[in-house]
Amino acid sequence: MDWKSENNFPDEFHGVACEVYRGDPNWIPESPGMLKLAFGPHNRYFDKNSAWIGCEPDMARLAGFYNPDLLINDQHVAFFGYWETIDAYHANRKLFSEFESWARDKGAVTVYGPINFTTFGSYRIRLDRFEDGCYPGEPYNPPYYPRFLEDLGFKIAYRYMTLGGDLHQAYQRSCEISKDDMKRADENGIVFVPLTHDFLLKSLESLYELVDAVFSGNFAYTKISSEEFKAGFGATLARNICPESSVLALDSEGNIAGFFINLPDYGLLCRQGAPNRIAPGQLEYGKHFQFLMKPTLLLKTVGIQPKWRNQGLFTVMVYFCMKWALPHYSRCAGATMREDNYSLNIARRVFEGCDDIKRHYGLFAKSL
Repeated sequence: MDWKSENNFPDEFHGVACEVYRGDPNWIPESPGMLKLAFGPHNRYFDKNSAWIGCEPDMARLAGFYNPDLLINDQHVAFFGYWETIDAYHANRKLFSEFESWARDKGAVTVYGPINFTTFGSYRIRLDRFEDGCYPGEPYNPPYYPRFLEDLGFKIAYRYMTLGGDLHQAYQRSCEISKDDMKRADENGIVFVPLTHDFLLKSLESLYELVDAVFSGNFAYTKISSEEFKAGFGATLARNICPESSVLALDSEGNIAGFFINLPDYGLLCRQGAPNRIAPGQLEYGKHFQFLMKPTLLLKTVGIQPKWRNQGLFTVMVYFCMKWALPHYSRCAGATMREDNYSLNIARRVFEGCDDIKRHYGLFAKSL
């Protein structure tokens, strides 16, 4: 049905996810409160965009999203998201048929997903290594999801990977790879310092402008307001980041040339099977890092000012991430990198021979 943000959000929508992951110790439960908030009147998405939701209680659920201003390959598109289902194909055939009819009526030529509202939210599905569990925000789903989408006429539009392994081995490789780039950064007057919680909070406006400049060319990028950025990524992210290994690159005038935001893999603390489980929204590095045994560092989000691209800052920041992480972590991974991204090429070199962390994801598309 066409969704109006003032509607009462149906409890059975969250209930589907509970049914899908009943008894799965690796699932990181979603918050029903945050789910209702996302579809409520305080979400600025609804100021000019449309949504649709469908639910077959205890069996399958689906949401649809349409932004009339978003074009991909010069075509109007719609997204599907928040998809969860038991192993029941017929329920999904019904929901996707209704969603696709809604998307056509809106003017969409192609649909992509899973994408929850925009690519600032959660998106993609897991393609393999389901037994590994997940970190907060990582795609995680039953193994039959890719097959269902293919049977419904979807194909993979983009592939992604999380790749990693032993931190000490990876650090030695990063030392070799970054030598020339380190020299070039020094000649350009670039200095590298830890990106701390306090700096992040004080620099949200500057980081917002940088994020927009860095990522505006990415697939399906949708600009959000400064207020939305600060609310969604400000205090919460500052509490979670690893201040020991996150890196800030500053040019000779003290301006931000690049950043690398890293997080511990908090998955074991947040998963459904964890004793004294901690909800992702309650995580704090200062309180909870100490409870991680042999922790893994996630190289999560990197951004480089356009004027400093192709100057080797990425490899140098990877080096400092790993160097500073050595006293605190045993493993390290580059998180959800797109297969055609420069970062994945570097990660393959850094983790060569020590890639015991290797997971794949897909973003699917279908022409209407």
